[in-house]
Amino acid sequence: MTKVTKRFYNDELETTELYTEAWKMEKTQVKDISDLLVWHHYWVDADGELWSDFDDPMENPKADFEAYRARKNYLKPEQIKQFRQNTGLTVRALSFYLGMGSSTLSQLENNKRVQTKEQDSLLKMAIDYFRLNGELPELGHESSQNDLDCLINTTLAVGTYATSCSYHETISNDELFEYDLNNMNSEAS
Repeated sequence: MTKVTKRFYNDELETTELYTEAWKMEKTQVKDISDLLVWHHYWVDADGELWSDFDDPMENPKADFEAYRARKNYLKPEQIKQFRQNTGLTVRALSFYLGMGSSTLSQLENNKRVQTKEQDSLLKMAIDYFRLNGELPELGHESSQNDLDCLINTTLAVGTYATSCSYHETISNDELFEYDLNNMNSEAS
């Protein structure tokens, strides 16, 4: 196997050196999970010291976030971004609608932050409602609010969704998010 080498300027050492690429499987912790095994990418200097990627210093934390989301079955950043784009809303508008900060939503979309369980549930509920209705419920509109309240209450219930909601039939939790976010616009039309 050919070793990849690259010359980088190291800000910390204020030198330009030749580094060799290295990958290490490491046990890492994100939030409440302390046993995530993740491949981390490094550049090794002549002394054998490992350095994070000089062009993308957040590369390894992003890999840690991806592993955490996979373990928790959370939405991926690209799914969140695709949903927002499908709604036609800006980051600021959707974050206001969902009651979260615009910087929080932007960080989630760009894999610079991991959502909380509550944020993930809220996003999944909004995605489900949008997928089923082609729009988000109007804030303050009574019938839409009833549908959203029904969705929230049934999402929190264990097992399958209740059929008492007027906008969809019974859907199991496993089936709920087995759809392609890229096709939401065509489903909504």
